[in-house]
Amino acid sequence: MITQNDALIAAVLERNSRTLSSSPDSNFGGDISVEDCTKNFSRCLLESTQTVFQTMCGMCIEPDFSENTETQQHHVSGIISLSGQLKATVVFSMHQDVIFAAADGMLGIKPKEFDADIVDLVGELSNMVVGNAKERLKMQGISLGLPTVVLGGQHRIAYRSNMVITLLKFTSQYGPLVIEFGVA
Repeated sequence: MITQNDALIAAVLERNSRTLSSSPDSNFGGDISVEDCTKNFSRCLLESTQTVFQTMCGMCIEPDFSENTETQQHHVSGIISLSGQLKATVVFSMHQDVIFAAADGMLGIKPKEFDADIVDLVGELSNMVVGNAKERLKMQGISLGLPTVVLGGQHRIAYRSNMVITLLKFTSQYGPLVIEFGVA
């Protein structure tokens, strides 16, 4: 039986401009292919994002199945890397209304601007989502790095040229949230 998550993952992989098998120097050990690992990690991130935002922030975050690939302006991004058997960089980009609503739900504060609490919250949510996804992946030998937070509506995250980039889009009543991850 194909679930909504399976359909999203299939659409995401099809929409990617580069094929997953084109990364000649990927660093996956064992019997798992880059494509299978990316598909599994996408599913884990999708489930983890929905679970963490619902449980910790009381927010409903839904996958965005649209084919729209226009770059949206996001006000804040949390970046976290994985090393070991899976080498990846995960970037959470959000509209300020999304993170402000998350702050209200999780911390009980109603911010009007980015401050130290919001920066810490972006880093913590990034850590929780990726950590939860890592556990769901059930792949041994993966370590999480420390989160980094980037602020400003005009920022752009650049990846190494050998990384295969996957884009997962979400919507909420407060605005968009996008997860990009690059696998090397």
